[in-house]
Amino acid sequence: MIPSASRTKAAAKDRHRLPVPPVLSALSIRASAPRSWTAYAVQAWLLETAGNIPLIGLLCVLTRFVKLPEYPDHNMDASFLIGAVVIGPLVETVLLGALLTLLGIFTARPRLQAAGSAVIWGLAHALLIGWPAVVTAWGFFVMSWVWVSVRPISYARALAVTAFVHGLTNALVFGLAMIAK
Repeated sequence: MIPSASRTKAAAKDRHRLPVPPVLSALSIRASAPRSWTAYAVQAWLLETAGNIPLIGLLCVLTRFVKLPEYPDHNMDASFLIGAVVIGPLVETVLLGALLTLLGIFTARPRLQAAGSAVIWGLAHALLIGWPAVVTAWGFFVMSWVWVSVRPISYARALAVTAFVHGLTNALVFGLAMIAK
C-alpha cells in the first residue's frame, strides 16, 4: 500500500516536533507558528501563574516557621514599574537566550536546557532578593520552554514573546504588592 500524501505530511511534521513534557504540551509549537502570538504568550503566563500558586502557598506555610528576609521598601512609582515590567524583562530575556544558547552546547535536549536555566535563574534571584525568590524557578522554566519553542522560528519573536510573558508576571507581582501596601 502506498502512503497517502496526508500521512507523509503528518509524519514529516512529527519529525520536527520538540519533545514535550505533558504540562507544556499546550505551549509547544509544531512545524508552524500559532495563529496568535499574544494568545500563546497569555497561555504561557497562565501556565506559569498556575504553577506559582502552589509554590507561593508552600512558601507561606514555610514562613510560619522561618523568618523572611527584610526587603527594601521600593517607591513603586511609574519609573520603577516601567523598569520592572518592560526594561527588566527585556534585559533578562536577552540574558536568558544567551544562557540557553550556552546550555545548548552541553545538551541538545530542550527539557534539560529549560530545567538548567530555571535552576540558575532561581538561584540568581534567591541570591539577589532572598530565598523566597526560588519560586521564580518555575516561571523561568516556563519562559525557557517558550524561548526554546519559539527560537527556531526567529530570535526576535522569541525575545518578544518571552519578554511579554515575563512582563505579565512582573506586572502581576508588583500589582499585588501595590494592593497589599
